[in-house]
Amino acid sequence: MRATHFPKRVTIGVLALCGLLGAAPAAVAESAPAAARPPAEFLTSPRETLRTLYFSVVAYDLKPYLMDEAVACLDLDPARAANPTEAARLAIELEQTLRILCIPLHGVPEKPERDT
Repeated sequence: MRATHFPKRVTIGVLALCGLLGAAPAAVAESAPAAARPPAEFLTSPRETLRTLYFSVVAYDLKPYLMDEAVACLDLDPARAANPTEAARLAIELEQTLRILCIPLHGVPEKPERDT
């Protein structure tokens, strides 16, 4: 078999393109992170609160500020709320427990039966 030689320009162009594509995700990651939403946006109903908890715990490794939203879904006493690590652990454990119990979003009411 005979080896095919590519022109130097093509090889350099392909390498430069690969370098640019490899640097693109780093540029996106360096952009300023979005701020967490105010709790009034995602604590509007029991279903929306559960939806926020499910999504935030699953996606917080991509967007760390989402853990703040997951913790806001919990009703914590002041001692636990003061410790962000403990609050995050409780949010993760609650989400895992609800998933194990297979609590579907549509099984939670959109509006509470009564105000508390």
